[in-house]
Parts: sequence; structure tokens; C-alpha cells
Amino acid sequence: MKRGGLSRAKALALRPAELPAVEVGLRRPPRRPVSGWLDRQGRALAADSREILASYHAVKGWVTRVSTREEHEGPDYTVSVAYTREGALEQRALRFGFDRYHWAVGGDDHLSWWQHTVLPGGALTLLVRPGDRDDAADGREPLVVFGNLMAYRRRRGRLFWAADRGAPSAVAPEVFRVQTLARRARPDDLVEINNEIVHANRNARWEIAAACGDAAAHVADRDPLIHWATACAYVHVGRLADAARAAARAVARRPALAPRMRADLDLAPLRGRADCPWMT
Repeated sequence: MKRGGLSRAKALALRPAELPAVEVGLRRPPRRPVSGWLDRQGRALAADSREILASYHAVKGWVTRVSTREEHEGPDYTVSVAYTREGALEQRALRFGFDRYHWAVGGDDHLSWWQHTVLPGGALTLLVRPGDRDDAADGREPLVVFGNLMAYRRRRGRLFWAADRGAPSAVAPEVFRVQTLARRARPDDLVEINNEIVHANRNARWEIAAACGDAAAHVADRDPLIHWATACAYVHVGRLADAARAAARAVARRPALAPRMRADLDLAPLRGRADCPWMT
């Protein structure tokens, strides 16, 4: 882990309007009891994880930047986070490597948490070692992301994922991801937005794809493929007027798309509409 991140102004611009409170079991000051934290199988957490939960301060921070490097066994992530400590803004860059084994052990809860949270602007709980502002000489990290401890709590006989997810519960992870990417809207972000909508379309998740298109509408002119993918989703949810407008924007911004879009069966219901002259 190393220090680093964005300028203060840019980091604060990504701060969620309202940071949620830290998880209930972490609100007590160190040293806090840790017997209630369990692993995915309902067993006690590993000793090092229990020590972190007992002795580290819990603060709510947010993600400021994420970069990915593809490796044979899975992607490596560099995640920059920000938080306030004693009234001062702190930023750190953390490295995570997730191979196939890790995702298999972590399970769907961890993957879902990652998809919701580890995006610019996502809120997440950080565990900060008391008194440490630099890497500890004994090898213990001064900053740990709570979600990566993969802790669970037992309620009414069932195990529940303990880390708070950084998106409102009513927002699907795909839509939250598009919302976050659209706030930054760099060229590679626009590609990722289009890929998210296309992926939802291919899996016939039309409502999700349409919601993603809604979230990206204000940046779609910069990549007309987003308009095209969104128009397909709108057709399938019955929003034909919206589909016609999105398709028209795609053609207006990039006329060369018109022949391919005319051949797109998803857009066939637009044929013959007065507001879709390009379809004839």
C-alpha cells in the first residue's frame, strides 16, 4: 500500500453526498469484541482478521480511482481511497489481486459487494490502525478494507454478509456502475458503459439495460454506440418513442451506423415510424 490519489478538490468531488454510518458491529471503539464475526462457513475468522476487527478504528471512506491490470489467473486492481482522519483528508492506494481461487472462496456475496462498492464514488468501510500513518514495520497494514475480510454475521440462524454495500439497495449493481462511470465519463468509461448495456441486452435483462441507458443519457452523444444499445433496450420495454429518439441520436452523431442499425432485429419495431426516416 502506498500514499497517493487525486488532488484534494477532485477527491472531495467524488465523496458521496451522504456517507453511511459504519456497520453496527464496528461502532464500538477498539478494543471491541469480535466473537460475532464469522467466515462464510460460519466458523470464527482467522486470527489476523480478528485482531484487525478488534483493534483498528472504523471509518467510512470512498473510492476515488480504480485501475485494472489483467493477469492469467484474474485481474489485479489498484484502488485509491479517501477518508477524513482527525479533520484531515487522507488518501491511500491499495493493491488487490483476485485469482480464480479467491473468487471461489469469497463467493457471490463478496463479488456483489465489490461490484456495488469498488467504483469511483462508492462508499466503503475502512479499518485504520491506531497511530499509524505509514506502513507498519511489523508487516501489519495501516489500512484494511473491511469488505475484503469477508466477514459474516449470524441472524435468526442464517449467515448474512456483514459489509455495507456502497449503493442504495434499490439500485441494481449494473446501474450503479453506469452512474459512477458516467460521472467521470473518460473515453474508456464510455466503452465500459456501452459494454454494460450490451451485456444486459444479450442476457435479455431489458429493464436493467434501459435503466443503464437512462443513467448514461447525458454522456451518450460522446459514444453513439450507447444510444444504439439503449434504443434496443427501450424497444423491449415498450418505450418506442424513447427508442426512436435514442436511435436518431446515434445516427445523427455517426451516420455510418445507419445501415447496421437498419439490420438490427431489435430495432425492427421502429420501421415505418414517422420519427425514424433513417429506417427506410
